[in-house]
Amino acid sequence: MHHTEGLNTTLRFATTNLTPRESLQLYEDQRLDPPMLIVEAPGLLNQEQYEKIFLILLCALQVTNIAAFIGNSLNVAVFVKLGFSEPSNISLTALAASDLTCVLLSFGTGVIFMLEYKGASLPFHAINVAFLTSSSLLAFVNRTVAGITAFISFERCLCILLPLKVKRFITPKTTLLAMLIIGTLTICPYFFAYWRHKFAWVFYPD
Repeated sequence: MHHTEGLNTTLRFATTNLTPRESLQLYEDQRLDPPMLIVEAPGLLNQEQYEKIFLILLCALQVTNIAAFIGNSLNVAVFVKLGFSEPSNISLTALAASDLTCVLLSFGTGVIFMLEYKGASLPFHAINVAFLTSSSLLAFVNRTVAGITAFISFERCLCILLPLKVKRFITPKTTLLAMLIIGTLTICPYFFAYWRHKFAWVFYPD
């Protein structure tokens, strides 16, 4: 770090390429104090190759999301047509609806990431907005899916252990109540997160 009169200049070293002979370029940053030495080890892929592979994986994920959206939509339609007189239809409908929500959130997150890596001039920070809107909510909805799956497994165990008494415990009303409780317990913490994380306008010079 070089000090001049009335000016504190910090010098950072960072690798500019990933060749065997790594060249170091000198950067000036007047905002950093104390100085930082950043050394990046060479990897198998450079930045351009990494971004191409990342975009290919995102496109493959979007294709999978579209297929999952069609499949879960058909499942919901079939269970609604069958009716909810059987407890299993209620739990399976809730599972299909939760999966459908996960697919939609995953698709939205993928679109935002693709726009970010494509360099689209968005009027907001795409990664931060996606994290608070779709990515974090996706994590909580996945917990709902896990809870419903555990309830269905528990119901199947009761069918084996108590085949003649299971209908006394597992009724359409109790199943519906269980789905509501699972959904409430898994989704509510997401809304509490907004008490500490809120959207705000931030100025970026670039």
